[in-house]
Amino acid sequence: ASVGTLDLDGVPALAEAYTVAAGWEVDLSEHRSRVLTPGGVAAADLILGFEQTHVRHAVVDGAAAQSRAFTLGEFVRLLEGISEPVAGVTLVERARRRVAAAHDARGGVLGPLNTDELRDPFGRKRNVYRTVGDELRRLSLALAAGLFEVDPVRAVPVVERPAVD
Repeated sequence: ASVGTLDLDGVPALAEAYTVAAGWEVDLSEHRSRVLTPGGVAAADLILGFEQTHVRHAVVDGAAAQSRAFTLGEFVRLLEGISEPVAGVTLVERARRRVAAAHDARGGVLGPLNTDELRDPFGRKRNVYRTVGDELRRLSLALAAGLFEVDPVRAVPVVERPAVD
C-alpha cells in the first residue's frame, strides 16, 4: 500500500511517473493517492519512505513502529550487511526477522536526516522522474533480493530504460 503526506484527494499517478513505470512494465493505472491518516500505518510490517521526513511522518502521525520504519535506501543498505540464517521459517517470518535485524543494525534509532534518501520527484522536472525511476528500480531489486532472497536477475526481465517526454 502507498500513502503520502499530501492530501491530493485520490488523484492518479502523475503522467511522468506513469510513463517511467510503464517503461519498466509496472502498471500504475489503478494507483490513486491516499493521505497518511492518524494511526493509519500502525499495523504495517514495514514502512519505506523516499525521504527521512516521510519516515518521520509515518512514525509520528501514522503511529508506525519506529523499529519498522526506514528510508528505502537505508533499508537496502542495512539489508546488505545482514547474513542472519533463515532456514526453517516462513517467507513472512524471514522478512520480519530481517526488518528487526536492520533496526538493530542501525542502533535502534531512526536514521539521520538527509541520508540514504531518494529524491521525491513530485513537482520536479520530467528528467528527475527518469533519474528517480532508475534508482527506484535498482533499490527495489535490491530490496527483493535482501528481504525475500529473490534473485532479481532471474525474477525480473531486463528492459530498456524508459524515456520521459
